[in-house]
Amino acid sequence: MKIYLWGQRNFFGGGVHFASFCDAMKRLNFFGGQVQEVDMKSQDLQVIAGQTTAQDIHVLFFPLREQLSLQGFIVKWGIFEAEVLPAHYIDYLSNSHLIWVPSQWARQVLIAHGIGAEKIDVVPEGVDPNVFHPFTRDMMVKDDVFRFYMFGKKEDRKGFSELLQGFKLAFDNDPSVLLCLKADNFWSDQVRKTDKNAEVRQEVEQLGLTNVKPITGQLQAQQLSLIYSYCDALAFPTRAEGWGLPLGEAIACGLPAITNFHSGQTEYLSPVKDKISCLDFTLEKITCPDFISAWGEGGSWAVATPETIAEAMVDMRENYDSWREKALQASDVIRSQFSWERAADKAISSLKEKGIITVKINLQI
Repeated sequence: MKIYLWGQRNFFGGGVHFASFCDAMKRLNFFGGQVQEVDMKSQDLQVIAGQTTAQDIHVLFFPLREQLSLQGFIVKWGIFEAEVLPAHYIDYLSNSHLIWVPSQWARQVLIAHGIGAEKIDVVPEGVDPNVFHPFTRDMMVKDDVFRFYMFGKKEDRKGFSELLQGFKLAFDNDPSVLLCLKADNFWSDQVRKTDKNAEVRQEVEQLGLTNVKPITGQLQAQQLSLIYSYCDALAFPTRAEGWGLPLGEAIACGLPAITNFHSGQTEYLSPVKDKISCLDFTLEKITCPDFISAWGEGGSWAVATPETIAEAMVDMRENYDSWREKALQASDVIRSQFSWERAADKAISSLKEKGIITVKINLQI
């Protein structure tokens, strides 16, 4: 028996999930030697498919780009941000033996679309607790500027416009408060020839803000960890997430967080809900053309008003000692309950409970 993990390592959310999950699975004492990682972009997939047997397990993180005859048990990983999904995606997920989703929220969405509950297991994503950890927060040489941070590609779903408007309402051009934005989209900027930072700059100029700082370029995990530790709070008013990796990593670093309690991120926010600043929001119909072109019409997401965001940001700054203490408590929860090792444990437990892994070890001493 082999466990084939089909995906690709890259710096996007799905690529980070795939890479981290693969590494955690390979570290398992018994199953690690049976795990084979398959790069869906660079390897000869037909050759690999021809080597598979009926005893093998295949975990597909992304849809295959070519028709392959895979022998064995098929698991598909489902990730999405809305509660209404197109029929072709439901058909894709249904054509498998088992579906893994990262949250109970996602599981309920698929059940509502008619997929049997017995076919869906929650295998959450995670963080690397050795990288995303609060131990560097007290080591940072800081000035008197209070820094809010937002990390996410520039799109309607992330709530950038509401954030910028809320920041202006809260602090205007107060030089003692800075909003740091990591908003560029490497794939979109390189492939579609877009410039997301230019879009952000245009909005900032229209609002007349002088205390907004863009952060650009590809960042390694260690660099992200240092930024989380240097900044004072995370402002993450995302409307919907399949998981929300930056939010989980920021909380693991002990960064006080402002966000919406909605969609996939509720999986890891639930045990720390009293330790983060949860925004009031309304569920609004999704009208974003880019999102609709990919996922179809229907569905809603959580929208927090600029006024609500402003109120939360002011509260975060004025009551920072209390929020910082809560953030350190939340860090302990995230690092202990939502590591990549725990994700691998959940995956193996899912396969064992379904009777897929039935290897017996006969040890005589």
